[in-house]
Amino acid sequence: MSLERTHNGIYTDLGILYCKYQPRRLMDHIRTYSNKLVVPKLIRACEQYQMWPEAVHLHSNYDQQD
Repeated sequence: MSLERTHNGIYTDLGILYCKYQPRRLMDHIRTYSNKLVVPKLIRACEQYQMWPEAVHLHSNYDQQD
């Protein structure tokens, strides 16, 4: 998925699928594509599937006041 014109929702939805089906691969996905993710949506998925280290990492790198 190294295409420049790929929609950001693809990276986010792939992260949500990693939360659900392959949690070991999620942190690497977050680190690799952190600038292309819809962070609030992925944070909610991490909290839903109780992936706390990943949720903390997303919160710490998210530049909003939330």
